[in-house]
Amino acid sequence: MKINLEKQNKLWLALGILAFIILLVIIIVPIIKNSSSDGTPKTKIENWNAELPEVPQSTRITAEEYLYSRIEQSLPNDTPTSGAEIRKGSQYSIHKEPSFVAGNFIVDIPKIKQSYVIKYIYGQREGQANVELSASIDILCVTNPNDQIYPDFHCANDNSIKDTTKYLNIYYFRLQLPYTGTLANGEKYVVDAQSTTDEATELSVSVNSCGDEAIMQEAETSAKKWVESLNLDIGKVTYFVPLKYNNCLVK
Repeated sequence: MKINLEKQNKLWLALGILAFIILLVIIIVPIIKNSSSDGTPKTKIENWNAELPEVPQSTRITAEEYLYSRIEQSLPNDTPTSGAEIRKGSQYSIHKEPSFVAGNFIVDIPKIKQSYVIKYIYGQREGQANVELSASIDILCVTNPNDQIYPDFHCANDNSIKDTTKYLNIYYFRLQLPYTGTLANGEKYVVDAQSTTDEATELSVSVNSCGDEAIMQEAETSAKKWVESLNLDIGKVTYFVPLKYNNCLVK
């Protein structure tokens, strides 16, 4: 009888260990599956391929890592590792150029009733879509009342996050420089960055004016019209016509 009891105890112990291992696997596997290769946890966005198939894999992973970190601020003990969805029709592409892509979309997490705006920008080689060179991601609150589908969960944007749209605009603007235009008399002028910050941009306007103030003024006016035609918020813009270009140059 004693032997049978010992066998039963060993059997129950073995079953207990097996149950513990199974439970451990159930807990750990989803975490590993929804973590980056370096172990960083992420909240998986389920419908990339359906809504934004052109976004490179590395950019997707970065966005999911940032999303997890953002959700963790309000739900530190219940941060989901899956179930996020890009809201259909919310995608807005700010710029698409051969050298980079920038845009934003709304992501919903129905399980926890939260939504966020994800803004992104990534560089790519010309003619090689889905090949990312570098990426920048911001996770922001949904501030437009028309886009808010869940009750208020006291979302607060990090004050350290800069105005991403302006940042993307400035980034795009810098890619346009130097710009060469033509005056009414056929003379070429060149617009380039003298200095640029997030708040202000100083542009140099180079022209072979031969000291003619009218040509210098026309070049500056033309440069202003070109910048305005881009319709970008790049902060305060000032223009500088370098003196070294006021003399006649040999053509």
